[in-house]
Formats: sequence, structure tokens, C-alpha cells
Amino acid sequence: MASGVEQRAASFFTRPLDENPLTVPSRARGLETLGPGAGTATEVPFSVFIPAHQQKALSVAAELMHIANANPGDEGLEKVLDRAEEEAQRSGIELAQFALSVFITHHPQGRKLPIPRLEDSNPELVKPSKPVTDEGLVELGATGVEKELDWYREDASANDHHLRWHRVYPGGGHPDPNDPDGFRTADRQGELFLYMHKQMLARYDTERLAIGLGKAEPLSDYRTEVPEGYEPTLPPFDDRRASSLLTDSTYGGASVADLEAWDGEIFGEILNNDAAAFAPVGKHTTPDLIGCTVESNADAVDTDRFGDLHNSGHMIIAMVPSGNGGQQFGGVMRSVRVAIRDPIFYRWHRHVDDAHATWQDRQPAQSFDDAPTGVSVSGVIVCRAAQISGDAQQFGEQHFGGGNFATDPAASGVTTDTLNTFMRTRTINGTPVTFLDHDDFTTFIRATNSTGAEKTVTVRVFLVAEEWVEDRRRWIELDKFQHALAAGQSVIARSSKLSSVIRKPARRPNEPAPIHDPAESVDYCDCGWPYHLLLPRGKAGTGMKFRLLVMFSDWEIDKVEIAGKCSSMSFCGKMDSDYPDRRPMGYPFDRNWPGGKIAATIAAQPAMSARDLLIQWIDPVGP
Repeated sequence: MASGVEQRAASFFTRPLDENPLTVPSRARGLETLGPGAGTATEVPFSVFIPAHQQKALSVAAELMHIANANPGDEGLEKVLDRAEEEAQRSGIELAQFALSVFITHHPQGRKLPIPRLEDSNPELVKPSKPVTDEGLVELGATGVEKELDWYREDASANDHHLRWHRVYPGGGHPDPNDPDGFRTADRQGELFLYMHKQMLARYDTERLAIGLGKAEPLSDYRTEVPEGYEPTLPPFDDRRASSLLTDSTYGGASVADLEAWDGEIFGEILNNDAAAFAPVGKHTTPDLIGCTVESNADAVDTDRFGDLHNSGHMIIAMVPSGNGGQQFGGVMRSVRVAIRDPIFYRWHRHVDDAHATWQDRQPAQSFDDAPTGVSVSGVIVCRAAQISGDAQQFGEQHFGGGNFATDPAASGVTTDTLNTFMRTRTINGTPVTFLDHDDFTTFIRATNSTGAEKTVTVRVFLVAEEWVEDRRRWIELDKFQHALAAGQSVIARSSKLSSVIRKPARRPNEPAPIHDPAESVDYCDCGWPYHLLLPRGKAGTGMKFRLLVMFSDWEIDKVEIAGKCSSMSFCGKMDSDYPDRRPMGYPFDRNWPGGKIAATIAAQPAMSARDLLIQWIDPVGP
């Protein structure tokens, strides 16, 4: 049973957001006035995308750490919550909740406190814009063709992932528990900002492809109307009208001309000056500095020149006029809780990612001359969990190893070339919502180690739609882990529930939450991609063709360490330690391949093997 202080913290996070965030007088709210808001010129809703707002919240988080350091135990946590309550009255509940979540995530004593899922803390923010009942209701959500993917963008767990990631990695850095007045960013935080969002883009592009659309186009021309709109019906957020222009009416103080100027400086530096301003320095690599700068976070380079592109873009987009002709509170793009519901989120992040991709394309192509010698991927086999009896490793060795190592795996009668996805229905706060789900599956990897001794490798697993095999930016990371290959032939069994990109432990949204371990930060542990969205939906009928790639890289170079039970290693790193992969994030798709040919290179590399896989969207299977 939760203690009194834990129950109090959970209750604090479940307080609804102010329907009118401008009702608290600005002088009492303690937020710096950055420019005209709507209604008055002095009041603005809280947003982590406004640097002064985030810094205010982080300063409160530092105060909470000071209080906890001076008052150990539950008594100190009660005082922490007293201070959070005080800040909620002064600055609004959103700022106070963000501050408390940063404290809980990054302070050892704070980790005793829970942080509920978004659907539990703010169920009003995860309701679908098109309810699955009440067929006579006017359909809202995205306008135009994007409407078909509302179910994906509005998924409660996907939105919770985005919220928690930004709590774990606040752009302003987080207070150091040992020195709360000192703020620090995480190892390779700028690069991780780019990579996590890049993977969200690859997944969204794949869902678009499945319904006959191409990749999300970048929002790079700020003077052209944005054709698609979004009507979320979420107080306190406004609609974004279709076919509207970006305007200078923003809570963040930046203008459209500012975005254009910053674009010119960032892309010009990469194209014309070989990114000299982002040359490696100290712990920062060039990709890390590009990410820090475009976000822009506390480690950004020369903000006078390169500005605040990502954050200000969010705020300018949030102020696109609503259907009522003006904005009162701003659209969902101003909030990390719900920004990914709007299809323009993906267009904006495609533009942000283009800066990194432009630099990557100018680098020498992969050579793979450091691939591990003496080892090879001899085959990749997929089985649905229902096809496996007993221990998966023993099952794999029995059917695909030993005397069966060279046999056709299909002859075993227990393999599959097709994985199924399906839509389920559950209820959130009395509202039926749909969510994507998929077969549990295990990947079996036949490996050959001819070195005569045990050799440790990093196993990297990726998935891509067949027609995008040659496009490095569309490959989806499914897994990454360390494995010690025995000499000779062996079989590796890897369950989909162990994926390095998902939050741990793997569970579906209608399954009970795990018991909170007070030694771990609940926000950090819940950081990661939702398990039920691990696979793209694919297509009904004949299904959608994909390529599944397994490759080995040299662990002595990578030093990728197996993650514990907590969090997504690929998307969230390791708490309070260096990012657990020395390679560039997304390797080997972090730059072009030899001759621009991915499929041919895979076929020629012993340490790589790809196979066809069909993903078929089948009829709903119920709750």
C-alpha cells in the first residue's frame, strides 16, 4: 500500500490543468513576460518550449532538491510537496508539476514518489478527437488525409513517452542532486534529442506509407499556408485552422523572420563552412552540438547567431490562428503532453532533423572495415510467441541449432513469415479508445563464430518497409543488445519484450502497471517507446512487405552494455551514466552506405543478414 506522501504526490499529478491558464494574475505567477499573449500582453500559459518558463521550473526543482537534502526521509518529501503546492498557487499547476517531476526523476530521495501515466494524471488530454461511439458526433482531429492516422498520433502511451522523455532530458539541464545550484545536461543529450525524434519520424513515415502517403514533408517554407489543420477538442488548447499562415503572434517572443534567419545560419554553417562552428569540443561530438543548438538546450552553440529554432518553432506553430480567427491559449504544439497529436509536429521535426541529416550526408560513407572478423550472421528466423513451447533459448537450439543449423527453418513447422497487428479497444476515464497491438514474437539468430574462442558482439536489429530499403532515414531500430558468441555455431533467442527501444517492463496499456521500485526513478523507467507500438500497423488483406536486418558490430569498439530492467536503452540511455553505445546513435544508418547501396552491402557483409517479413493488419480481436 502506498504511503501517505506517495498518495499525496500522485494526487498532485492528477490535478487537472487550468481550463483557462490565463486566470492567474501574471505578477503572482512568477513567469517572465516574453511578449504579447492572447487577450492581454502580460499573461502567458506555461510551456517548456519557452526557455524562461523552463528555467523557472528548473529553479523550483533545484529548491526541491535543497529541501530534500536538508530534510531526509518522508518528512523532507512532505516539505517538498508543500513547496510544490505553493508554486502551483503562484505559477500554475503545469509549471509546478514539471518542477516536481524533474525532482523525482533526478533526485535519489525523490524516486520514492510516483508519477502517474498521462492517461491517469490527465485523462482529459488523451481522449480521442473522434470517439469510437456517438457516431452522430462531428468528427474532429486532423483535417484532410492526416485524419486517418489520428489513432496513432493520439495514442495515450505515445504521448506519455514524449512527455516523459522531455522530463528526463529537460533542455535547460537538470539540477545536480549533490549541488542543486549547478545544472547539467546528460551525456550526448543533443544527439539523443535528434535520434529519438528521428525514430519517431521513421515510424510515422511508415504508418503514412501503409495508407498510401509518402514521408512527412519538412515545414521549411514559413511563408506558405499549412494545408492540414488539427482540432483536438482539448481544453485548454485551441484548434489550428487548415490553410493558415504562420504569424509573429507568439508567446515565445520570436518571429517568422527569426526562424528564417536561424535556418540560414544553421544550414549555411553546415553546407558552406563544413560545420566548423559545431566542431567537437570536450565531451561533445558534432552531432551532439548540432542537436544541442537546434533544440536549443543549455549546451547550444552561439545562440546569438543560431537562435532558438526548435523551441520557438513549436510556439509560433502553436499560435497559428484557430477557426475562431484568433488564439486564446495556443494549440497543442506548445505542450510536451500533447504536441505529437498534431500532424504538424512531424513536419516540424522533419525540418529540424534535416539539419542533422544534411551534415550526415556530407560525411564519408560507411566502410564497415571495423566489422567483427571471424563471425557471421548465418540466418534470421521469426516465431510467434504462441509457436514456442518452454524456454525460448532451448527451443531455438532444438529446432534451429545443432544438427538443424543448416536446415530450412520453415521445415520445422514452427516459424512464420508474417506477423499480425490488430486494433484493440479499451476505456480511459469512461471513454472507449482504440490502440494498435501486435503478436508477441521471438527472433532467432543463427550465428557462426570461427575464431575458436568466445567473442562478444553487439547485435543490432532494424526494420524497414520494402520500398524504402535504400533510404537510410526510414529504417526503424527494433533492438540492440550485447551477446557473447560461443565458438562454432550457435543460436541467439531474443524476445520482442526485451527490445532496447521500449519502456520496461514491456506491457500493453490494458495490463496492470508494475510495482514501483523506490530505488529507480519512475519517470526514467517509464521512458521509452510503448511496446504495443513496436511494430508498424502494416496493411490489411495481402499485408505490407518489410525487410528485417540483423547485424553484428564489434563490442570492443561499441562497449554497448546490456540495459537493466529499467527504461529504453536506445531512446533514454542509462540513468546517471554515459550513453551505453560509443557509436553514433542510429549506426549504421547515421550516414550513407558504400555506393549508396544498402541492400547490396547487406548481402556482401558476413556480419549482416536480412530477410523478408510481412506485417498484416487483421480484423479487431477485442479488448
